[in-house]
Amino acid sequence: MANLSQLIEAAVAEWRDGRPLTSLRGAPPAVIEFDEFEVLVTLLPAAAGAPLAVSAAVMNGDGETLAEARVEVKDA
Repeated sequence: MANLSQLIEAAVAEWRDGRPLTSLRGAPPAVIEFDEFEVLVTLLPAAAGAPLAVSAAVMNGDGETLAEARVEVKDA
């Protein structure tokens, strides 16, 4: 991966797996594995009508958190 933002974007896309936004509400957290990194993607709580957002934490092989981001999930 060229940078952490691309890694996070790829992890969120894999977590979403093409599902529509309505089916993502209540989705369980997932660990997305890459060659040297893991990204923990967790759905954030939101009020009705609020945009769907996830937390993405990038971790190295030692479990050290390298970056964290809040990402809004939108329709393609």
